[in-house]
Amino acid sequence: WCTGVGSTDANVTSGVQLIYAGPHCHAPSCLSMELYNADTGRLICKVEPTYGQSDRVFDEHGFLALPPCLWGDKSQGLQPPELLSLDTTLLSIK
Repeated sequence: WCTGVGSTDANVTSGVQLIYAGPHCHAPSCLSMELYNADTGRLICKVEPTYGQSDRVFDEHGFLALPPCLWGDKSQGLQPPELLSLDTTLLSIK
């Protein structure tokens, strides 16, 4: 979600608001995944896999699921999106 790009309003800051961060990895290296703002050292997202417990779709025994980090409206139980400048350096660790 980009915001402010091309705006002539001096009060609008250009940047990106994260609303979804979906990690991806291949087992057996899926112990956890973290996304940091490398400029500040701030942890933005941390995901740990959930292990399948049944025969239901997306919960199968022997498989891992990596839930995404989500941001959005507080009324939906989400944290508000963080505004990252367009030159923010991100660091992903798995």
